[in-house]
This record gives sequence, C-alpha cells and structure tokens, in this order.
Amino acid sequence: MKNAIVNLLVIGFLKSFCQMVNTPGLCSIVISTPNNEPITVLINNAIQNPTPQPIVTLDGIPAGTHNVKINRHVGIMSYTVVDKTLLLYPNTRVSYLLQINSLYQYDLVPTGTQPWSPTPVFTPPIEGYNGPYGCPTPTLNPQDFEALKQTIKNQPFGSTKMSIAKQAVSNHCLLSQQVVELVSLFSFENEKLEIAKFCYRQTCDQGRYFVVHNALTFTSSKEELSRYIQETGSGQFNPNQMQNWNGNWGSNWNNNSTSPPIPGYNGPYGCPAPTLNNTAFTQAKQTIASNNFDDTRLTIAKQIIRNNCMLASQVAEIMRLFTFENSKLEIAKFAYSYTCDKGRYYVVNSELRNSSSIQELANYIQGR
Repeated sequence: MKNAIVNLLVIGFLKSFCQMVNTPGLCSIVISTPNNEPITVLINNAIQNPTPQPIVTLDGIPAGTHNVKINRHVGIMSYTVVDKTLLLYPNTRVSYLLQINSLYQYDLVPTGTQPWSPTPVFTPPIEGYNGPYGCPTPTLNPQDFEALKQTIKNQPFGSTKMSIAKQAVSNHCLLSQQVVELVSLFSFENEKLEIAKFCYRQTCDQGRYFVVHNALTFTSSKEELSRYIQETGSGQFNPNQMQNWNGNWGSNWNNNSTSPPIPGYNGPYGCPAPTLNNTAFTQAKQTIASNNFDDTRLTIAKQIIRNNCMLASQVAEIMRLFTFENSKLEIAKFAYSYTCDKGRYYVVNSELRNSSSIQELANYIQGR
C-alpha cells in the first residue's frame, strides 16, 4: 500500500513536470479578496503590485509552475498569509479568491478559468505620444531634414520650392514640428497654407498638428487649415493605436489593462487615455491664445480637441482662454465627447459665469 501511494505521488509529480515543461506561452491570473482588503502578490519572490490592491490582475505570466505569495496589509504592517506553488497553463486566465479554509488558514481558491491570449505590447513610434497617427513613423532624421530644408532654401522661386517640398513630403512621414519648419521656408501666405494642407496626410503625430497654425500669419489661413483638417479627418494608421476618434468609447477603460490610464480615477471614461502631456498642452493653449478673435480661437480649439483625448481639467483651462460666455459654453459642450475622465467633468462648471449656462451644459450631458 505504501509503495502504491509513493508510485502515485511520483506519477503525479512527473505529470506536473511534463505539463510544466510542455506549456510554452503566457497566461494570466486574477487574485481578489472578499472584503476589498488590499494585498500584495509576489511571484517567485518578485513583487507584482508595489501598491496593495483588493484585486490584482497579472497578465503575461510565463506558463508553468510558480511560487506565489500573498501579503496582507494591516496599518503599516504586512505579513505573508499564502505561500504556495501554482501550475499555470498557457493561454488561460484563472481567477482566485483569497479565503480562510476550514483550518482557519488563508488559501487561494480557484473561482473560474477562461481562455486568454496575450495582447501584443505596442511601443509607440513617438515616445510619449499616443494620439492619432497619419503615417506609421517619422522617416526623416535631423540630418536628412536639414539637407531637405537647405535644398528648398536654395531655390529662387516659390513654385520651385513648392515642387521640391511636395515631392519630398510625398515620400516621407513627417513630424508636426518639421511641418512648421517647412511652412516657414515660404514667403507668401498662400504658399504657407498650401504646404500646410499638403503635409497633413503625411504627418505622423496628427494630434499635435495645431503647432502648424503658429507658422501662419492670417486668421483666415488658420481657420481654413482647421476646416481642411476637419474635412480630412485624423488618421488611424496603426491598428494597435486608439480607435474611433469620435468619442465612441463606451463607459469604461480597456479591461485588458492592468492599471487605469489615470491613477486614482475609477469613474467612466470617454476616451482611453489623455494624449496631451504638459508640454504639448501648453503649446496647444499658446496656439489658441495667439489669435485675437473668439471665433478663430474656437475653430483652432475644436481642431485640437477633435484630434486628442482631453482631461476635464484641460477643458476647463481651454475655456478660460475665451472671453464670451457663449464661446465657453460651446467649447464645454464640444469637448465632452473627447474627454477621458468624464466623471470629473463637473470642474468645467467653474469656468461658466451664468447659472443658465451651467444648466444648459447639464442638460446637454444628460442627453448624450
């Protein structure tokens, strides 16, 4: 009898070992607590979530056997309540609940298994930029771009400059800032506007195209460029990038992610993640503010908002750039569909002076 038990144990071990070595690929686990108690998960002694959480989702774990430890946190103290080995199978997601068993010991109890496939990690072509793309990645390095500018500068006539610029742009993917420099090489406003329009489709970071307005002199040119961009629409070149830039995002962020786009925010999302960092947003505000009339500011502000995913606080700051109440209200309504943290949209009310405007905005949001 004893030998039979030993044989069964050996067979079980060999079976587990074979499963481990024959399970290439990745898997996922979800560990939760019944009373929203924050925990820390360690896999093979490596901390997986430095900040304790009541629900910990870990994607992309190599399939096979792993040592899993669960630490409870009570005040400033933490202690290990689970220390066990789990066998994880590829392309599966297993949910576990931290519970106290009949021996009054903590244990991980499996509550469900479902298919899971790893989502490819997308590295954006432009570091720190996650807005809409018009083409896949910038193709002119600084040296080649300087050579192109010098070639254009050496031409005596605007028509020749335009031909060379269009020929080069047609074969490359530009940055918005490079477009600014190209536009600045032309002397006449109609030429500046022509090349600004032409370059839009060949620009990688279309969400930052607002900087090109700074290279134009006349208000009418800036408004015409904004109309052209609105009619053309923003590109979505990379399938791993954000989709449906019309605010049609549903009410929550992508559940395949292990952390929310806005730390500490758990409300409804209007778009997946903010796209304008502090530097880019400062440039956007300067571009809007550099125009003297509210109508022009409205046109440019809408172009910026339409091609980006905003924070509610950023919308409030943009509203502050306008003089008239009707302009502030128009921006507040327009930006709602392009705002990430919709649950904080109440902050824009502080920029409206009239109670009737606040009520109108509330009615508008309620009707969305």
